Amino acid sequence: ARYPIHWHLAGNASGSYVRSSSMHNNFQRCTTVHGTANVHVAENVCHETMGHAFYLEDGIETGNVFERNLVINAREGGAVCSDFEHGGGSTTSHQLGPSGFWITNP
Repeated sequence: ARYPIHWHLAGNASGSYVRSSSMHNNFQRCTTVHGTANVHVAENVCHETMGHAFYLEDGIETGNVFERNLVINAREGGAVCSDFEHGGGSTTSHQLGPSGFWITNP
């Protein structure tokens, strides 16, 4: 699996949640919400993960609640295009972050 927890284009997912979980030694992300609304992500620990840990992917995700989650040591690794800042040439890109929380639509 690409991500331990991934809501993928689920639309309105009211009632869906991940709570009180430990996600560790991940090769990419901890929890990804993509094209999905109204999920609850609470009281989780993400430890030793590559890339952004808690990730809202496209900026169209609404009504989702992230509360009391902890990220310890998010490292560079497993990347997608939104993780990069592109410079003047094709070889001047560098990875941003990683961050504990990547929120594309505040």
